[in-house]
Amino acid sequence: MSNCRVCENSNKNKTLVVKQTGIQYLDEFEYTQCSKCKSLTIKEVPTNIVDYYEDYYSLKPFPQIQYSRLGSYLKRLWLSRFHKLGKWLPLKTHPLDLLALQSVLFLGVSPQTKILDVGSGTGKFVYDLHNLGYTQAIGIDPFIKKDLIYDNGAKIYKRELSKISDKYELITFHHTLEHLPDLDACLKLVKRTLDLDGCCVIRIPNISSYSAMKFGRYWTGIHAPYHLILPSYEILINRVFPRNGLKLRMVRGEQLYHFFLSNIDNSFDLITDGSKMFREFAPIHTQKNVRDFKQLARTIRSTPHLCEWINYYVGHDKSI
Repeated sequence: MSNCRVCENSNKNKTLVVKQTGIQYLDEFEYTQCSKCKSLTIKEVPTNIVDYYEDYYSLKPFPQIQYSRLGSYLKRLWLSRFHKLGKWLPLKTHPLDLLALQSVLFLGVSPQTKILDVGSGTGKFVYDLHNLGYTQAIGIDPFIKKDLIYDNGAKIYKRELSKISDKYELITFHHTLEHLPDLDACLKLVKRTLDLDGCCVIRIPNISSYSAMKFGRYWTGIHAPYHLILPSYEILINRVFPRNGLKLRMVRGEQLYHFFLSNIDNSFDLITDGSKMFREFAPIHTQKNVRDFKQLARTIRSTPHLCEWINYYVGHDKSI
Protein backbone atom coordinates (compact mmCIF):
# COMPACT_ATOMS: atom_id res chain seq x y z
CA MET A 1 0.00 0.00 0.00
CA SER A 2 1.48 3.34 -1.05
CA ASN A 3 1.39 6.52 0.97
CA CYS A 4 -0.51 9.55 -0.29
CA ARG A 5 2.00 12.24 -1.29
CA VAL A 6 -0.31 14.94 0.12
CA CYS A 7 -1.42 13.69 3.56
CA GLU A 8 0.84 10.60 4.03
CA ASN A 9 -2.16 8.32 4.62
CA SER A 10 -1.51 4.67 3.74
CA ASN A 11 -4.73 3.06 4.97
CA LYS A 12 -7.22 1.64 2.46
CA ASN A 13 -5.82 3.56 -0.50
CA LYS A 14 -6.73 2.39 -4.00
CA THR A 15 -4.47 1.94 -7.02
CA LEU A 16 -5.43 3.25 -10.45
CA VAL A 17 -3.55 2.07 -13.53
CA VAL A 18 -3.53 4.92 -16.03
CA LYS A 19 -2.30 4.96 -19.62
CA GLN A 20 0.02 7.68 -20.86
CA THR A 21 -1.91 10.66 -22.19
CA GLY A 22 -1.80 11.37 -25.90
CA ILE A 23 -2.94 10.22 -29.30
CA GLN A 24 -0.84 7.07 -28.98
CA TYR A 25 -0.79 5.24 -25.67
CA LEU A 26 2.63 3.88 -24.83
CA ASP A 27 3.14 3.28 -21.10
CA GLU A 28 1.03 2.60 -18.02
CA PHE A 29 1.50 4.18 -14.60
CA GLU A 30 0.16 3.45 -11.14
CA TYR A 31 -1.52 6.20 -9.14
CA THR A 32 -2.59 6.17 -5.50
CA GLN A 33 -6.12 7.34 -4.74
CA CYS A 34 -6.16 8.41 -1.10
CA SER A 35 -9.05 7.10 0.97
CA LYS A 36 -8.65 9.95 3.46
CA CYS A 37 -8.01 13.22 1.60
CA LYS A 38 -9.22 12.01 -1.85
CA SER A 39 -6.07 13.24 -3.63
CA LEU A 40 -4.54 11.32 -6.53
CA THR A 41 -0.75 10.96 -6.67
CA ILE A 42 1.65 8.95 -8.79
CA LYS A 43 3.18 6.01 -6.95
CA GLU A 44 6.65 6.31 -8.44
CA VAL A 45 8.03 9.25 -10.40
CA PRO A 46 9.61 7.78 -13.56
CA THR A 47 13.39 7.94 -13.38
CA ASN A 48 13.36 9.06 -17.02
CA ILE A 49 10.67 11.71 -16.55
CA VAL A 50 12.76 14.22 -18.54
CA ASP A 51 12.42 11.99 -21.61
CA TYR A 52 8.63 12.37 -21.55
CA TYR A 53 9.02 16.14 -21.92
CA GLU A 54 11.13 15.83 -25.05
CA ASP A 55 8.17 16.63 -27.31
CA TYR A 56 5.81 18.20 -24.75
CA TYR A 57 3.26 20.64 -26.16
CA SER A 58 4.19 23.61 -23.92
CA LEU A 59 7.86 23.34 -24.94
CA LYS A 60 7.17 23.82 -28.65
CA PRO A 61 7.51 27.11 -30.56
CA PHE A 62 4.36 29.21 -30.97
CA PRO A 63 3.23 31.85 -33.52
CA GLN A 64 4.49 35.31 -32.57
CA ILE A 65 2.15 38.20 -33.28
CA GLN A 66 2.78 41.68 -31.90
CA TYR A 67 0.15 44.38 -31.38
CA SER A 68 0.39 48.14 -31.81
CA ARG A 69 0.47 50.25 -28.65
CA LEU A 70 -3.21 51.11 -29.14
CA GLY A 71 -4.07 47.49 -29.85
CA SER A 72 -2.33 46.40 -26.64
CA TYR A 73 -4.24 48.96 -24.60
CA LEU A 74 -7.63 48.03 -26.03
CA LYS A 75 -7.08 44.28 -25.57
CA ARG A 76 -5.85 44.82 -22.01
CA LEU A 77 -8.92 46.97 -21.26
CA TRP A 78 -11.24 44.32 -22.68
CA LEU A 79 -9.69 41.40 -20.78
CA SER A 80 -9.29 43.18 -17.44
CA ARG A 81 -12.60 45.07 -17.23
CA PHE A 82 -14.96 43.01 -19.35
CA HIS A 83 -13.68 39.50 -18.63
CA LYS A 84 -17.20 38.20 -18.02
CA LEU A 85 -17.93 38.86 -21.68
CA GLY A 86 -15.18 36.46 -22.70
CA LYS A 87 -17.74 34.24 -24.43
CA TRP A 88 -17.92 36.86 -27.18
CA LEU A 89 -14.20 36.59 -27.87
CA PRO A 90 -12.85 34.02 -30.41
CA LEU A 91 -12.90 30.99 -28.11
CA LYS A 92 -12.74 28.63 -31.09
CA THR A 93 -9.24 29.86 -31.88
CA HIS A 94 -7.47 30.05 -28.53
CA PRO A 95 -9.76 29.02 -25.66
CA LEU A 96 -6.97 27.93 -23.31
CA ASP A 97 -4.84 31.03 -23.88
CA LEU A 98 -7.86 33.18 -23.14
CA LEU A 99 -8.57 31.36 -19.88
CA ALA A 100 -4.98 31.90 -18.74
CA LEU A 101 -5.15 35.66 -19.37
CA GLN A 102 -8.59 36.06 -17.83
CA SER A 103 -7.49 34.21 -14.69
CA VAL A 104 -5.12 37.06 -13.73
CA LEU A 105 -6.13 40.25 -15.53
CA PHE A 106 -9.46 40.61 -13.76
CA LEU A 107 -7.40 41.19 -10.59
CA GLY A 108 -6.65 44.65 -11.91
CA VAL A 109 -2.87 44.23 -12.02
CA SER A 110 -1.07 47.23 -13.47
CA PRO A 111 1.35 47.02 -16.42
CA GLN A 112 4.16 47.70 -13.92
CA THR A 113 3.37 44.65 -11.76
CA LYS A 114 6.29 42.23 -11.33
CA ILE A 115 4.97 38.88 -12.55
CA LEU A 116 6.66 35.47 -12.39
CA ASP A 117 5.18 32.59 -14.36
CA VAL A 118 6.46 29.24 -13.03
CA GLY A 119 6.70 26.38 -15.52
CA SER A 120 6.14 28.68 -18.48
CA GLY A 121 7.36 26.30 -21.18
CA THR A 122 8.49 28.32 -24.17
CA GLY A 123 6.53 31.26 -22.75
CA LYS A 124 3.25 31.76 -24.63
CA PHE A 125 1.53 33.25 -21.56
CA VAL A 126 4.41 35.63 -20.78
CA TYR A 127 4.62 36.58 -24.46
CA ASP A 128 0.90 37.42 -24.47
CA LEU A 129 1.32 39.51 -21.31
CA HIS A 130 4.08 41.54 -22.95
CA ASN A 131 1.86 42.07 -25.98
CA LEU A 132 -0.73 43.51 -23.59
CA GLY A 133 1.79 45.89 -22.02
CA TYR A 134 2.84 43.89 -18.94
CA THR A 135 6.56 44.37 -19.50
CA GLN A 136 7.66 43.24 -16.02
CA ALA A 137 6.51 39.64 -16.58
CA ILE A 138 9.07 36.84 -16.90
CA GLY A 139 8.85 33.06 -17.05
CA ILE A 140 10.95 30.17 -15.77
CA ASP A 141 11.03 26.52 -16.80
CA PRO A 142 13.76 23.92 -16.15
CA PHE A 143 12.75 21.84 -19.18
CA ILE A 144 13.47 24.38 -21.93
CA LYS A 145 16.77 23.89 -23.70
CA LYS A 146 18.05 27.44 -23.15
CA ASP A 147 16.98 30.96 -22.12
CA LEU A 148 14.57 32.59 -24.58
CA ILE A 149 14.22 36.29 -25.44
CA TYR A 150 11.44 37.37 -27.80
CA ASP A 151 11.18 40.42 -30.03
CA ASN A 152 8.48 41.98 -27.84
CA GLY A 153 10.78 41.81 -24.79
CA ALA A 154 9.41 38.66 -23.13
CA LYS A 155 12.10 36.65 -21.35
CA ILE A 156 11.94 32.98 -20.35
CA TYR A 157 14.76 31.52 -18.25
CA LYS A 158 15.88 27.91 -17.94
CA ARG A 159 15.62 27.94 -14.17
CA GLU A 160 13.85 26.42 -11.17
CA LEU A 161 11.92 28.40 -8.57
CA SER A 162 14.54 27.62 -5.94
CA LYS A 163 17.05 29.69 -7.95
CA ILE A 164 14.89 32.84 -7.94
CA SER A 165 16.00 35.46 -5.39
CA ASP A 166 13.80 38.46 -6.31
CA LYS A 167 10.35 39.14 -4.89
CA TYR A 168 7.28 39.23 -7.15
CA GLU A 169 3.89 40.82 -6.71
CA LEU A 170 2.16 38.15 -8.78
CA ILE A 171 3.27 34.52 -9.17
CA THR A 172 1.38 32.21 -11.50
CA PHE A 173 1.22 28.45 -11.92
CA HIS A 174 -0.76 27.69 -15.08
CA HIS A 175 -1.17 23.94 -14.76
CA THR A 176 2.38 23.39 -13.54
CA LEU A 177 2.13 22.81 -9.78
CA GLU A 178 0.78 19.31 -10.42
CA HIS A 179 3.96 18.49 -12.37
CA LEU A 180 6.11 18.79 -9.23
CA PRO A 181 6.87 15.84 -6.90
CA ASP A 182 6.89 17.85 -3.62
CA LEU A 183 3.89 20.13 -3.09
CA ASP A 184 4.99 21.53 0.26
CA ALA A 185 8.55 22.30 -0.84
CA CYS A 186 7.20 24.29 -3.79
CA LEU A 187 4.68 26.27 -1.72
CA LYS A 188 7.36 27.18 0.80
CA LEU A 189 9.34 28.64 -2.10
CA VAL A 190 6.24 30.52 -3.20
CA LYS A 191 5.95 32.14 0.22
CA ARG A 192 9.63 33.10 0.12
CA THR A 193 9.39 34.59 -3.38
CA LEU A 194 5.99 36.27 -3.09
CA ASP A 195 5.81 39.93 -2.08
CA LEU A 196 4.17 40.39 1.35
CA ASP A 197 1.05 41.88 -0.23
CA GLY A 198 1.32 39.80 -3.39
CA CYS A 199 -0.92 37.12 -4.86
CA CYS A 200 -0.14 33.66 -6.19
CA VAL A 201 -2.54 32.22 -8.78
CA ILE A 202 -2.57 28.43 -8.98
CA ARG A 203 -4.57 26.91 -11.84
CA ILE A 204 -4.81 23.15 -11.48
CA PRO A 205 -6.99 20.22 -12.62
CA ASN A 206 -9.59 19.40 -10.00
CA ILE A 207 -9.59 15.78 -8.82
CA SER A 208 -12.84 16.61 -6.98
CA SER A 209 -14.56 17.67 -10.22
CA TYR A 210 -17.63 16.25 -11.89
CA SER A 211 -15.45 15.01 -14.78
CA ALA A 212 -12.96 13.26 -12.50
CA MET A 213 -15.77 11.43 -10.72
CA LYS A 214 -17.52 10.51 -13.97
CA PHE A 215 -14.54 9.36 -16.06
CA GLY A 216 -12.30 7.87 -13.34
CA ARG A 217 -8.96 6.63 -14.64
CA TYR A 218 -9.91 7.85 -18.15
CA TRP A 219 -10.13 11.47 -16.95
CA THR A 220 -7.69 13.53 -19.02
CA GLY A 221 -6.87 15.65 -15.96
CA ILE A 222 -4.69 12.79 -14.69
CA HIS A 223 -2.42 13.35 -17.71
CA ALA A 224 -0.04 10.49 -16.89
CA PRO A 225 2.84 10.55 -16.21
CA TYR A 226 3.26 14.34 -16.26
CA HIS A 227 0.86 15.10 -13.41
CA LEU A 228 2.43 13.77 -10.24
CA ILE A 229 0.16 15.25 -7.56
CA LEU A 230 -3.52 16.13 -7.92
CA PRO A 231 -4.62 17.37 -4.49
CA SER A 232 -8.30 17.48 -3.63
CA TYR A 233 -10.15 20.77 -3.19
CA GLU A 234 -10.69 20.19 0.54
CA ILE A 235 -7.12 19.20 1.44
CA LEU A 236 -5.65 22.18 -0.39
CA ILE A 237 -7.74 24.85 1.29
CA ASN A 238 -7.96 23.24 4.74
CA ARG A 239 -4.45 21.84 5.23
CA VAL A 240 -1.91 22.32 2.44
CA PHE A 241 -2.07 26.10 2.12
CA PRO A 242 -2.26 26.77 5.90
CA ARG A 243 0.66 24.49 6.77
CA ASN A 244 2.83 26.38 4.29
CA GLY A 245 1.96 29.84 5.62
CA LEU A 246 -0.41 30.74 2.79
CA LYS A 247 -3.98 31.97 3.04
CA LEU A 248 -6.71 31.39 0.50
CA ARG A 249 -8.20 34.63 -0.82
CA MET A 250 -10.53 33.41 -3.54
CA VAL A 251 -11.48 30.42 -5.69
CA ARG A 252 -12.72 30.44 -9.30
CA GLY A 253 -13.76 27.49 -11.43
CA GLU A 254 -13.09 26.93 -15.14
CA GLN A 255 -15.30 24.66 -17.23
CA LEU A 256 -15.26 24.60 -21.03
CA TYR A 257 -17.63 22.10 -22.61
CA HIS A 258 -14.70 20.85 -24.73
CA PHE A 259 -13.33 19.19 -21.59
CA PHE A 260 -16.18 16.67 -21.59
CA LEU A 261 -15.53 15.78 -25.23
CA SER A 262 -11.82 15.25 -24.67
CA ASN A 263 -12.51 13.01 -21.67
CA ILE A 264 -14.77 10.78 -23.70
CA ASP A 265 -12.17 10.30 -26.39
CA ASN A 266 -9.18 10.79 -24.03
CA SER A 267 -7.07 12.69 -26.55
CA PHE A 268 -5.39 15.57 -24.77
CA ASP A 269 -3.74 16.77 -27.97
CA LEU A 270 -7.10 17.74 -29.44
CA ILE A 271 -7.90 20.42 -26.87
CA THR A 272 -4.47 22.05 -26.95
CA ASP A 273 -4.75 22.95 -30.61
CA GLY A 274 -7.72 25.27 -30.92
CA SER A 275 -7.45 25.48 -34.70
CA LYS A 276 -8.45 21.83 -35.15
CA MET A 277 -10.56 21.37 -32.04
CA PHE A 278 -13.98 21.37 -33.64
CA ARG A 279 -12.90 19.69 -36.87
CA GLU A 280 -11.45 16.73 -34.96
CA PHE A 281 -14.41 16.42 -32.60
CA ALA A 282 -17.06 16.52 -35.34
CA PRO A 283 -16.80 12.87 -36.52
CA ILE A 284 -17.12 11.38 -33.02
CA HIS A 285 -19.73 13.62 -31.34
CA THR A 286 -23.26 14.45 -32.46
CA GLN A 287 -24.76 17.93 -32.39
CA LYS A 288 -26.90 16.77 -29.46
CA ASN A 289 -23.75 15.73 -27.57
CA VAL A 290 -22.34 19.20 -28.03
CA ARG A 291 -25.59 20.95 -26.99
CA ASP A 292 -25.92 18.76 -23.89
CA PHE A 293 -22.32 19.34 -22.83
CA LYS A 294 -22.62 23.10 -23.37
CA GLN A 295 -25.59 23.16 -21.00
CA LEU A 296 -23.80 20.95 -18.47
CA ALA A 297 -20.73 23.22 -18.58
CA ARG A 298 -22.89 26.28 -17.85
CA THR A 299 -24.47 24.50 -14.89
CA ILE A 300 -21.18 23.28 -13.40
CA ARG A 301 -19.45 26.65 -13.87
CA SER A 302 -21.61 28.10 -11.08
CA THR A 303 -20.15 25.57 -8.61
CA PRO A 304 -16.33 26.02 -8.52
CA HIS A 305 -15.51 22.85 -6.58
CA LEU A 306 -17.14 20.75 -9.33
CA CYS A 307 -15.34 22.46 -12.23
CA GLU A 308 -12.73 20.66 -14.30
CA TRP A 309 -10.10 23.25 -13.40
CA ILE A 310 -9.85 25.42 -10.29
CA ASN A 311 -7.97 28.68 -9.82
CA TYR A 312 -6.75 29.22 -6.27
CA TYR A 313 -5.71 32.74 -5.27
CA VAL A 314 -3.46 32.74 -2.22
CA GLY A 315 -1.27 35.18 -0.34
CA HIS A 316 0.79 35.38 2.84
CA ASP A 317 -0.98 34.35 6.02
CA LYS A 318 0.00 37.44 7.97
CA SER A 319 -1.29 35.99 11.24
CA ILE A 320 1.65 33.57 11.34
